[in-house]
Amino acid sequence: MKIEKRAYRKWLYSIMGAAFLLGALSSVGCTVHSNGMTIPSPDWLNQRVQYMPAGPQYPHSQERAMMDAAKAEKQSHQQQY
Repeated sequence: MKIEKRAYRKWLYSIMGAAFLLGALSSVGCTVHSNGMTIPSPDWLNQRVQYMPAGPQYPHSQERAMMDAAKAEKQSHQQQY
């Protein structure tokens, strides 16, 4: 009878351990790439937002300003002569 109790407890503990392990593994979240999409982790609502401000409307604004200044200078020189 005592051997059966030990076997039953061992079986019960192994079932409880497997259930705990399955619960622990299913509660861990990770980002998964599936079919070209990134599926977020379960705690995606708690993650910080990565905000990147919008860049300038015209990406070469400094060069455009230099070209406009050179054009204005050229026109002012042409008007003088």
